[in-house]
Amino acid sequence: MSSFALDERGEKKLMSGKASILERSFVVRHVNKDVREKLREQLDAGPVTCLMILWMERFENGNKMGIQTFDPAIQRKRDHAADYDDVEKSAISGYLHRLTKK
Repeated sequence: MSSFALDERGEKKLMSGKASILERSFVVRHVNKDVREKLREQLDAGPVTCLMILWMERFENGNKMGIQTFDPAIQRKRDHAADYDDVEKSAISGYLHRLTKK
């Protein structure tokens, strides 16, 4: 079982648990050969419980966030936010927080 604490914004933050979860993130500006190699390195680096690709599309009248989630255990994409667990929600929250710090 994992334990959570609230971060400065009141969001759950993973603190400890039976199994540890490492969030590995990097910025992708354009998908090219180098990016594909970095993604492959991340997948080959160790057990992957979830692969999330998060992006922000900028429009004249606002921004729209995109999320693509792949679950290796079931070998398919998960498309609904209701399916996200606390760790995935924490990753999304962290991404949005990093965007607002710029």
